[in-house]
Amino acid sequence: MSDTSAFDSAEDLVADPSFAGEMFLTDYRGPSNGFAALIPWKERSDLFQVVTPDRKAPSSGIMERVLEVASERAISLITPLSSPWSLRHFKQWGFGRVQTVHSYLKSDNMLPPPIVWVQVEPLIDCATQDELRELDHSCFPLFWQLCPAEQRRTLETELSLGVRANGRLLGYASAVTYGGHASIGRLAVRPDSRRQGVGSALLRAMVESLHQQGVIDIGVTTQSENLPAQALYQSYGFFAQGQLDIMGLPVGGDDSKVDWGL
Repeated sequence: MSDTSAFDSAEDLVADPSFAGEMFLTDYRGPSNGFAALIPWKERSDLFQVVTPDRKAPSSGIMERVLEVASERAISLITPLSSPWSLRHFKQWGFGRVQTVHSYLKSDNMLPPPIVWVQVEPLIDCATQDELRELDHSCFPLFWQLCPAEQRRTLETELSLGVRANGRLLGYASAVTYGGHASIGRLAVRPDSRRQGVGSALLRAMVESLHQQGVIDIGVTTQSENLPAQALYQSYGFFAQGQLDIMGLPVGGDDSKVDWGL
């Protein structure tokens, strides 16, 4: 899910390398009303994310143009929202809640004992892109699966770790840093390898690695129904910080015409 709080202009957004795939920018901006961009969600052609700066809600004129474009291109829209004001704003345009994501934050150095039998190593040393894709697809519904560009970035970043045993990739974790803060964007364990310490070992290794880099605050998000993941994060000292509502508008306003992939 794209975080746009750091972007003050459409030009900053376009120039940022973290946005993969073709971008369709709606360059209809009123005075001091920010901007809106439509970005393919996970390289899908039928689902686009509406991107707006967190503190610059789009004007009615911009939203009208966004909906025009969505209708012309027969695409569905999603947008992540955290404030009640934003929720009300998008609901008036017909958006409804698709899923809720909970956010957690860790700001201490406390860690439980290590899982002795699990060996964690750099992901690039223990997985191919095909293996990463296969594991990721076995762990997440279509809506959250890594697209090919995200798979490549995950493999290439130094902040990606994996666990391999018996010739198989059992799990992986990845994170990004910004200043003294970090966000764990992914923690996945193969379904038949869960409850064996793999996820705990990956989380511990990632937190240790981030601490060694001087990171103070570590954030993570997980779906509201993923209770095992929430329990794991809490056992490592992460505390609940808030929630993000994924709001969606199906093409033509008809839910039967869109597969959210959840």
